Amino acid sequence: MDKKKQSVSLLLSRFRGWIQAAATLLTNIHLPNFFKGGIYQGKGKTVCVPGLNCYSCPAASGACPIGAFQAVVGSSKFRFSYYITGILILLGVLFGRFICGFLCPFGWLQELLHKIPGKKLSTKKLRPLTYLKYVILLLAVVLLPALIVNDVGMGDPYFCKYICRRACSRVRSRLPPQTRASARRWARCLRAS
Repeated sequence: MDKKKQSVSLLLSRFRGWIQAAATLLTNIHLPNFFKGGIYQGKGKTVCVPGLNCYSCPAASGACPIGAFQAVVGSSKFRFSYYITGILILLGVLFGRFICGFLCPFGWLQELLHKIPGKKLSTKKLRPLTYLKYVILLLAVVLLPALIVNDVGMGDPYFCKYICRRACSRVRSRLPPQTRASARRWARCLRAS
C-alpha cells in the first residue's frame, strides 16, 4: 500500500505546477482587464472560488472566500454568513490542504517565487509564530469588521485593505520589469476599489 501511495504522490507532484497554472487561469480568466484597467463585475463575483483570490484583481472571475466573509461580517444588514461559512467548511472537510497546494493562486505564486535563485531565509527561528496566522485571521477578518463600524454600521474590510493588499504589493515589487507595467495598472484598480 505504501508503494501505491508513493506512486500517486509522485504522479501528482509531476503535474502539480500544471494543475496550479490551470486553476489560476480558471479563477482569473478575464485577462484582458489588465490592459483595459477595469475590474470584472459580472455574476461570477457572487460565487466564492476555492483558494485566496483577490476580489479587486482585474482578471478575477470569482470572490475570495475570506474577503466575502469579512464583507458580510462588517455589513450592517447581516451578522453571519452561512453561505460562505458553509462553503469554507465543506471545502475544508472534503479537500483539506489540497486547495492550498493545488488550487490557490497564491500557493502557485509562492512556489514560482521560491524557484528564483538566491539565498533563502531559514524559518526555523519563526516556529513560535506558527499560530499567529489564526490570531490575524480572527482579528482582521472577524472581530475588527464586526466591532469597529462607521456611522452607518459598516465595518472596513481590514484583511483585504491592510494585509492582503500589502502582500500583493510585495509580490508585485518582485516581478520582472516587463510585467511591472501591467502590475501598475492592477495597483490603480486596487486603489480605485
